[in-house]
Amino acid sequence: MGIPGFILSETTSAFCSGACRIGFKLPFSLRLNEFILDRYPGSNSPSSYASEVTVVDSERNNTFDYRIFMNNILNYRGYRFYQSSYDTDELGTILSVNHDRVGTLVTYFGYFLMTLGMIYALITSRSRFRWALKKVTETRIEKMKLLSVFIILLSLLWANPANAAGETVTINGVTVNVVDKEHAARFGEIIVLGPGQRIEPMNTLTGKIVRKLTGKTNFGGLTSDQVFLGIISQPELWTQIPLIKLGNKQLAEDIRVAGKYGSFGDFFNFDAQNSYKLSNAVNIASRKPGMEQSKYDVAVLSVDERVNIFYLVFTMNYMRFFPKTDDPADRWFSPSDEIAGIAADDSTFVKNAMTMYAEALLEAHKTGDYAFANEIVMAVKAYQNKFAGHILPTAQKRNIEILYNKYEIFERLYKYYGMIGLFFLFFLFINLVNPKIKIGVISNIIVGIIAVMFVFQTLGIIARWYISGHAPLSNGYESMIFIAWGTMIGGLLLSRRSSIALAATTVLASLTLFVAHLNWMNPEVTNLVPVLKSVWLTIHVAVITTSYGFLGMSMILGLFNLLLMIFFTRKNYPVFNLTIKEISLTSEVTMTVGLYMLTVGSFLGGIWANESWGRYWGWDPKETWSLITILVYAIIIHLNFIPGAMGKFLFNALSVIGFASVMMTYFGVNYYLSGLHSYAGGDPVPVPTFVYYTVAILIVILLLAFASNSKMAALMEKDGKKQ
Repeated sequence: MGIPGFILSETTSAFCSGACRIGFKLPFSLRLNEFILDRYPGSNSPSSYASEVTVVDSERNNTFDYRIFMNNILNYRGYRFYQSSYDTDELGTILSVNHDRVGTLVTYFGYFLMTLGMIYALITSRSRFRWALKKVTETRIEKMKLLSVFIILLSLLWANPANAAGETVTINGVTVNVVDKEHAARFGEIIVLGPGQRIEPMNTLTGKIVRKLTGKTNFGGLTSDQVFLGIISQPELWTQIPLIKLGNKQLAEDIRVAGKYGSFGDFFNFDAQNSYKLSNAVNIASRKPGMEQSKYDVAVLSVDERVNIFYLVFTMNYMRFFPKTDDPADRWFSPSDEIAGIAADDSTFVKNAMTMYAEALLEAHKTGDYAFANEIVMAVKAYQNKFAGHILPTAQKRNIEILYNKYEIFERLYKYYGMIGLFFLFFLFINLVNPKIKIGVISNIIVGIIAVMFVFQTLGIIARWYISGHAPLSNGYESMIFIAWGTMIGGLLLSRRSSIALAATTVLASLTLFVAHLNWMNPEVTNLVPVLKSVWLTIHVAVITTSYGFLGMSMILGLFNLLLMIFFTRKNYPVFNLTIKEISLTSEVTMTVGLYMLTVGSFLGGIWANESWGRYWGWDPKETWSLITILVYAIIIHLNFIPGAMGKFLFNALSVIGFASVMMTYFGVNYYLSGLHSYAGGDPVPVPTFVYYTVAILIVILLLAFASNSKMAALMEKDGKKQ
């Protein structure tokens, strides 16, 4: 609701109930006619909010209506009004105001000129970029038949986990019923309101639950839908199956479990109180700030969450299938909820349908006839279509999301990219050591396999985009898979000039996708907050994340060169030195592209910030570190223009060290600092142990490469003098 007649006649950052004098009077007035807040169906999360206002300009005898919302500003007489927030009672709106005396066109034109200059530097024949590109030794990729490769890769990517044979399966000594796979797939098509307040197929929710409980997307040879149905139909047996991942040896000893998994029953003392074994440990861990929590504390809190998830599954709390009949966009109910806003006849169905369904599954196991269970599934779907059909995803969208869940494209690709990339690097290294060994055919086959895998990667990006309804750039997981995709684009573009560049970027893409699937990343498709509902999300974030891919490519090429330097000998020095020069030039090319894209992306971010908040730059941690990264790489590249300032070792070492700035810009800001760009929720996550090992290994590589390069340079200079 709005407050009709409400007038803003003094400059202020918000609508307010009285005069808000700060020393400057506006030459016109605004009247709030209505404030509109839209939420995601069944959720309290805002989808968008807007202010319907009337501009009253007595000086110019001008009056008009306007709708202000996120990324849609009111620009009048040099004053720009932005939708900032709203009152807690949802009756009033808060606008931020900016007075731009110069105008945005001057700033935007400056951005345009700088961008044009960078593009010109990439295409003019007299630029350093084109010189370096021409110096890279071109390698010719022969044509090949990709059909056989496509079939092989298709069989690898599309392989499904084996279904349990027969009607029962024994998991860790406990024999349970197996729900028919075809029926479980039908159940997975039911639409549910998930914990993230997103309307999605049940298959998506069961995948999240099983992944959270076990660390895997399937368990015991069963699909996630079969596991979920097994728990609700035979809870007394599934509470005995060790499927809750522990992740800490001390924790396993505390609850007296031998192994990496515990059953739901393992966490309780079956005495008069049925006490929870982790109660004290959870209380102690939850009181500590995040950075003070030990590995044991983190494990306790994670396992406690998994125990609670299991409990919510067999109590049917996750089965929010039933929308309110009078307002389906308001709330959805599970059978265990207190029903309100549903007609009496329908409320009986809501309360009893899932209980009958669990009994029908048990009966179907005895008879092999799933007809009644199928009828209940169809009845739930019919109920949803009747009362909420207009807000449900289409059948096509639902089916694509289920296929996306089933094939796990990105999780599979990081394994295949890693294997193929390392295999490719190995053969290229063998060819460097012994040029007599011909690897032309093998190289062509590997390039073909990588190209086909990239096609699947692109299809995965498109599917994620279609499912979520927005570019896959809204959270940490999505930006990581997009960085991997941008990295592969760079590698494929350079593949005709450098096979090593393609092999290195394939390994880098594998590592990026691997990080995306670590436990602290969230692969869930989520709703967008209002400010991200903008075309700038696609443009700005896509350019920035793709720049990370090119800079990462430069880093991995520099690392490869440092490894080559470590293996310098008198015999291989001429060949290795020439290869290092070629790779260094390729690295410089990719670094230049990455730097330009990062700079242009920062310009675009300034435009988005101005269109959303009325300022180009706010010294937000992300903005600050983006500027630092731009300066770091600008210094590295410009050192090449100073005679004698940059040698092969120094350039490659700086390309590796400089990437630390990118890591800080992405991970450090997103997960350890607060700000508009932060993905962190509350206290920062602990630094993974492997980070320290990685830094130590890089330091050793840098020292060994420096020593070896210096030694060989001295020897070559000495040999030259003798000659």
